[in-house]
Amino acid sequence: MLSQKSFIFISIFAFLILSIYVGLYLFQYKLLFYPTVLDANHKFKFNGPFEEKTITYGNNQSISALLFKPTAAKSRILYFHGNGQALDSWGFVAEELAQKYNSEILIIDYPGYGKSSGGVAKSEAQLLDSAQAAFDFFKVTTNDKLPIIIYGRSLGSGIASYIASKNLVQGLVLETPYVSIKKMARIYIPIIPEFIVNYNLDNLVSLKDLKTPIIILHGTSDEVIPYNQSQQLAQEYPKLEFVTIETAGHNNLAEFSLYWKSMDKFLEMVTR
Repeated sequence: MLSQKSFIFISIFAFLILSIYVGLYLFQYKLLFYPTVLDANHKFKFNGPFEEKTITYGNNQSISALLFKPTAAKSRILYFHGNGQALDSWGFVAEELAQKYNSEILIIDYPGYGKSSGGVAKSEAQLLDSAQAAFDFFKVTTNDKLPIIIYGRSLGSGIASYIASKNLVQGLVLETPYVSIKKMARIYIPIIPEFIVNYNLDNLVSLKDLKTPIIILHGTSDEVIPYNQSQQLAQEYPKLEFVTIETAGHNNLAEFSLYWKSMDKFLEMVTR
């Protein structure tokens, strides 16, 4: 039989654990999203021509987007960026890809990022609804004779693979992807039960029935999303192309020539 002191100790411990779980459930979005919020009058500045777009969807919701349209484009790329910052910085990544591959590129800010309306998505459904709205917009406002490639980086990888699984696309690029957000949560917070994580973005599931060509690029020294996350995806789906970039971290793959050589080869294949 428990002593009164033991009972009190166990009760306090249980209360603390419960409080932690409740806090993680209610505020987990603060651990996942790190947006930069931009003023509505913010003026984007890039080296080449671009168009600023506002995509409306749902119940008066809107997301901010940038569209880069080089002349005589060969492809279309819809780009889903990582979990930090906003289009004022991510736009340069999209612009570089647009110029290098002569591709029409649409890159969006998620809900609560940049000039996008409302706060960050409190559920996976909100996030995916905005992504589907971006795809629908991109499909009808760009050259429909060009192949569509979906590109997802880091957080955006789970969004990209989902959109690719639900729509007709010609290629999927995943840079530093994860198996799922639930699996990543267990890596960072081992005590967290998966059932309280509101987001999943399960790449393993989304890739299951995809017939489109897929390339994964991941660095062995990734300090944010472990390299073995991509290894698991590649082991499950050996038909996809898995590019290992030795010593590369989470944010510097573009500094390695293998990244560009692999992208050159992949985009040539899907656009020929």
